[in-house]
Amino acid sequence: MKRLPRSFDLPGGYGITVVRGDAGLDTWGAWDPDTRTITLDRTLKNLAQARYIFLHEMEHAFTDWKKWVAAMVGIENPDGPVDEPAEEA
Repeated sequence: MKRLPRSFDLPGGYGITVVRGDAGLDTWGAWDPDTRTITLDRTLKNLAQARYIFLHEMEHAFTDWKKWVAAMVGIENPDGPVDEPAEEA
């Protein structure tokens, strides 16, 4: 990857935008689930560092995407305990 994407879609049409800007106080990156936007701080000059921050924010985006997919198929708590099948007597 020579440069970071400006936008991409996760399966199901969950579009994510990547921008450079002010990520916020004491942070180099931010994920906004409402706008589905990853913001990478504009002061990041090193591409390797920007990739690392991008991947970190992708973890947050992936978690929200997983919840979005679960809601689409009616799963209330995708990270909750899995009900074990009852043992037959």
